[in-house]
Amino acid sequence: MWVCVSNNFDVKRVFKEMIESISKNKFEVSSMDVMQTSLRDKLNKKTFLLVLDDMWFEAQFRDKWDTLSTFLRCASQGSKIVVTTRSREVANIVSGPLHIYDLQILPSADCWDIFERRAFCAGGPVKSSTLEAIGREIVKKCAGVPLALKTMGGLMHSKHEEKEWLEIQNSPIWNIADADSRIIGVLKLSYDNLSSPLKRCFAYCSVFPKDYRIGKKLLIQLWMAEGFLALPRGSKTLEDLGNEFFNSLCWNSLFQEVEKNKFGDIKACKIHDLVHDLAISISGIERWTVDTSDASTSDVSKTRWMIYDFHGAKVPEDVYKANKLRTFYVWNRFDVVNEHFNSMLLNFESLRVLDVSFTVIKQLPSSIGKLRHLRFLDVSETEIEELPKTISGIYSLQTLRLKGCKNLKVLPQNLKKLINLRHLKTDLAGSWSEIPRGVGKLTNLQSLPVFKVGSNDDGCSVSELENLNLLRGKLKLYYLENLKNVAFAKMANLQGKKGIYSLGIEWDRSGENGDIIDDSVLEAFQPHSNLKELWMRGFWGTRFPRWIVSGTALRCVLEIYFYKCNKCEYLPNLGRLPALKKIYIDEMRNVKRFGGAWNDWPNNECVDDVGTEEPRRGAMTSAAFPSLESIHLKKMPNLEEWLEPVPNSFPRLQTLFVENCPKLRITPSSFPSLKTLDFSPKTSDIAVRSLSANLKTLTFLFIDGCSDLTVLPEELLQKNKLLHTLKIKNCPQFEGFFSEKHKGDRGADSTPESSRHNVRTLDVSLNALEVLDIIGCPKFSTIPDTVPALKALAIINTNDMLAELLTAKLTSLTYLWVEDLPGLSSLPVDLISKNMHLDYLSIVDCPQLRCDFLPNDDGEGLQHLGLTRFVMRGCHSLKSINLHGFKSLRYLEIKNCRGLKSYPKDLPFLRHLEHMGLGRLSEDMDYLPFPDKNYKDPKSCPKDLPPPLHLEHTGLGRLSEGMNRLPSPEVQVPYFVSLYKLGLVGSPEFKYLPHQIQHLKALKNFTIDGFDSLIALPEWLGDITSLADLFISNCKNLMHLPPKEAMRRLPSLKWLEIKNCPLLKERCNKEENSEEWTKIAHIPAIKFDGDFIQDLS
Repeated sequence: MWVCVSNNFDVKRVFKEMIESISKNKFEVSSMDVMQTSLRDKLNKKTFLLVLDDMWFEAQFRDKWDTLSTFLRCASQGSKIVVTTRSREVANIVSGPLHIYDLQILPSADCWDIFERRAFCAGGPVKSSTLEAIGREIVKKCAGVPLALKTMGGLMHSKHEEKEWLEIQNSPIWNIADADSRIIGVLKLSYDNLSSPLKRCFAYCSVFPKDYRIGKKLLIQLWMAEGFLALPRGSKTLEDLGNEFFNSLCWNSLFQEVEKNKFGDIKACKIHDLVHDLAISISGIERWTVDTSDASTSDVSKTRWMIYDFHGAKVPEDVYKANKLRTFYVWNRFDVVNEHFNSMLLNFESLRVLDVSFTVIKQLPSSIGKLRHLRFLDVSETEIEELPKTISGIYSLQTLRLKGCKNLKVLPQNLKKLINLRHLKTDLAGSWSEIPRGVGKLTNLQSLPVFKVGSNDDGCSVSELENLNLLRGKLKLYYLENLKNVAFAKMANLQGKKGIYSLGIEWDRSGENGDIIDDSVLEAFQPHSNLKELWMRGFWGTRFPRWIVSGTALRCVLEIYFYKCNKCEYLPNLGRLPALKKIYIDEMRNVKRFGGAWNDWPNNECVDDVGTEEPRRGAMTSAAFPSLESIHLKKMPNLEEWLEPVPNSFPRLQTLFVENCPKLRITPSSFPSLKTLDFSPKTSDIAVRSLSANLKTLTFLFIDGCSDLTVLPEELLQKNKLLHTLKIKNCPQFEGFFSEKHKGDRGADSTPESSRHNVRTLDVSLNALEVLDIIGCPKFSTIPDTVPALKALAIINTNDMLAELLTAKLTSLTYLWVEDLPGLSSLPVDLISKNMHLDYLSIVDCPQLRCDFLPNDDGEGLQHLGLTRFVMRGCHSLKSINLHGFKSLRYLEIKNCRGLKSYPKDLPFLRHLEHMGLGRLSEDMDYLPFPDKNYKDPKSCPKDLPPPLHLEHTGLGRLSEGMNRLPSPEVQVPYFVSLYKLGLVGSPEFKYLPHQIQHLKALKNFTIDGFDSLIALPEWLGDITSLADLFISNCKNLMHLPPKEAMRRLPSLKWLEIKNCPLLKERCNKEENSEEWTKIAHIPAIKFDGDFIQDLS
């Protein structure tokens, strides 16, 4: 996750951007507590890297940082947080002096290299000794700052005269003392060198927030709408000119962090914060951000670009006065503006750009038709069901964006009237079923990513594509089962659309109905040879068309996807496609074999209908698949043979996935560059051994669900010296890695019981192996002799002895997970002391395991142990547990250990503990895990030892009725001072909540589960004024919430969720305004059994 904090440290915005970074979707909830709850759920049990970029010191910085850092302590082990800042004060606050890394300026040689590569590249000035000398002086003045060096290099590339270079060398900007101001001066020099149209294009970028990811195509469409792009001469389009402008701004370092798609084309960029500052200063009063109730501008009549980010109850008056507005962006949820939208639009008659995407707007007013100059309209991700009919009168409209409109029922029927429309951006969201008639008249159209074929006209609508030869980018044709006439498919003229680089073709059938003409339709859909990606799904033809078989239309194709082509018995010849990098085949159920070059067409399939001779096995003379990097074969239940290709084939193949191909027996065995080999469920033993027999370059091997696999060849381990990750899962017959000398003495008894005590060591070393997972392999009985680099080990539902013997050899572990080993009684006593970097230890469902491997009572020699996460569940032989040596422990979970009669006495020593889950332990246990006022053990709880500093999350499970003893507040409150999350799981007979909970003054998240005898929640719950989220579940007899007065004392409570509490649900009747409902009616978000009853957030 990467969040640009900049000079406005808004903690809520940081949380929001973290959520959006994880989910890849917009998140519009405004409640801080709901955000934190959502983010905790998303980060739960995940390791992450968070970069907080460009932090500035400001008022209340410490308080804001405390809020953020307190939350971030919930991170799993291994998570990292990096803060970048120019402020020493910020650095000291967030990390302390020991963790500060001062970024040094670039060495002079690197500085010159950056400048030289830009200034003297092709098209620039000739490198002379004079220009080089001047250039080196300019480089010195850039003071090792990469942004300044790149900018100067780009600027000097356009200057060919010595005089021009001297002017830059002697510019007064170098006399500016402040470093940031001097860099802005450099950027200003670059800006001043731009043409007038380019200057306008750059200044317009000030409408985006700092660190905003700006889509290239979107930005060009906005420039067009504003009129910044003059119609070029010749065959160039406005989009071509916009692309040149975009590249020019990139070259001049005004755009950075360029992001490319998988085909190498630029799709987005960002703007450095100093560049953004320059754009804002240049735009001046033309740009206005409305974000406060007293929002105003010095001269609203000169405002051209308005960013509406206001959350007040009334629209500021000056907004209505912006009658020369050209761009109107809405950056909030639009609740207020929704009511005043019509009156606002009536004042914006000169509007060119209107963007209300990601708002809660449900309809556009019909008055939008009066915006005669509107060229760009974006209503993506809104709740709009249909657009007003008046929109067809906006003849100037160039771009209409409707992506993610899940309620959209129909596209405008008079779309054909928008004669200047160039980009119609839609997707599969919503229930709209077809492209309207007449869209073929929009001959300027360049973007039409989704085309749905209607069911009411035999598919006539697909013929609308005939004259749309300017289409570019992606085109996906859906619902082709509605196409009943091949003539319409031919009229689509896809071959004439040379700008289409990605073509998707899909039929959607649930059963076979009527005549199937898929063969002829697909033949008619031959694309232009510029195509880079072909995506096909639901094809019910029996043969592929000649343009696929011959490869004539696929010479530039990089990726091919075939899904659910279940009637095809053969695969086309793909081996001679020179550019092909990826093949993905899923659910081709009738394919039985394919040849060395995938050219297995029999005579009767090819000669008459396809028009080509049968390619014979071995007919190819050059290497097959010269550029292929990845193959994915999935759900091919009848595939038996994958024939050996010609020599030297697959020279670049690095990744091979085989999944659900149970009959595959014959495969190639030569993949000279393969790094990743993945066998998922239902792959045969023969296929696994055949495909892996001759490999030498593997780094990752994963085998899952191979039911008949018994061994892997020893050569696989010996030859693949760089094998980094080995995962074997759910292979019940797998016995391990046998050398020839072991094959004869394995014995007749191969039952799981006998093999548990028959583990052998194989004379082979896996020196590079760092990750080993053995899961669901009960017969596994051979282990490698040495694995010196192993860091992560998981042994689950496997030979019991394997865990003990394998771990005895390890010294570099950082991660160990042992689970479901019912016969395991011990682990090496020196397991932890030998693996001093162990960070994660999880032992689950090992009922016979003793804890001899844990440190002794004094923890001698383990004071620096780095373990941060310890989980133990289902270990019933465990009588006691000692954690004295785990000084760094942050996460502790001990559950379902029936023999454990006392909690660890070492908890007061765990000063970094943040999360603790305890429960379902011995029924004889009669106290909760913190000492109360009667606890007198001086050894385990010395008076001078501070309490845990960071304990934030405690889960206490399955309390018995006698366990109503939390520590008395007057004695032990310090142990709970930072606890913010608590979960209690009660027993059916438990009638009360432990009363000491009312003293947890930092508690924000409280879960109550399984208190069946609980009838009413206590009044003291209202004293936990910090409470933000309350979850109540499985309390079948609960009828009463705390009194209304108590509930009103919880000002921070924003989220209430109740599950499986039928009596309480019945009494909380919103429609009847029942007594229980009045207690909670003020809470913004309320859910019952998974459904929102109220959502005011």
